[in-house]
Parts: sequence; C-alpha cells; structure tokens
Amino acid sequence: MDGTWEEPVPDAAAPREGATPLDTMKSWIGFAGAQTAGKRTEFERAQAARTIIRNCEERDRTAIERARPKFLGVF
Repeated sequence: MDGTWEEPVPDAAAPREGATPLDTMKSWIGFAGAQTAGKRTEFERAQAARTIIRNCEERDRTAIERARPKFLGVF
C-alpha cells in the first residue's frame, strides 16, 4: 500500500465571492461538488476498511477452529 489511505481526505477549498452573484453561485457549486467527492472517498475508504477487517476476522476464526485439538481426531 502506498499510504494514501493513511492520509486524511482534504476538505474542498472554501468558495469565493465572485464579481457577480452568478460567479459566487458557480464558486459555491464547485465547492459543493468537490466537498461531496471528498466525503464520498472517505465513506468508500471506511467501507473498504470494514470489509477488510471482517474478512480477516473470519479468516482468523476459521484458522483457530481448524487448529483446535480434536478428541480422537474427529470431534
């Protein structure tokens, strides 16, 4: 892994007041899109991390069950 998951997803740059109300609105729209994309990335990372943890726990649980001593090699 290259460490990108360890770095926080930065917030979008704050919107700026434009020369006209339309320019200001465009700045807010751009901010909203960028902020949403960042939050989506955070959510996807969290989902992936939970899936990885769940899979590792299941793998470990299976390995422990298989490693337990059996009575007469059967039970």
